[in-house]
Amino acid sequence: MYQRNDTISDPASIREQIARILIQKPTPEVCQLFASQLSNSHELVANEAIDHLEKIGPVSESYVWPVLAIGGVDGKQRACRALSLMGTELSLPYLEELLDDATLGTVAKKATDNIQTAGRVPVPVDEETTDDLEK
Repeated sequence: MYQRNDTISDPASIREQIARILIQKPTPEVCQLFASQLSNSHELVANEAIDHLEKIGPVSESYVWPVLAIGGVDGKQRACRALSLMGTELSLPYLEELLDDATLGTVAKKATDNIQTAGRVPVPVDEETTDDLEK
């Protein structure tokens, strides 16, 4: 007979357990999954995605760039926050495009400053990820 395990019945707990497993070996699909959640309408899920991307680090950076290009305002703000925590100099051109934006300029400037201060080492970019940005 099946017994329900109460330790994993909480959706937040399940998400966290799955995320811990995925973060251990961040494939391109994992990075893309977390980056796509930056535009999630549920703020809790989107903020968890920021935390996960920070844990993965600069290897996930290029997967956040499309959110800056095509995401909504909330997604773009979250993308800036994520890059602020794990981005490298490779993200600066994408953030600089937002500096004059009345809504996003402040958060983009903060991300740019944090990236320059942190001096994280860039990871080679997956060209397939950035192909859509150039179109």
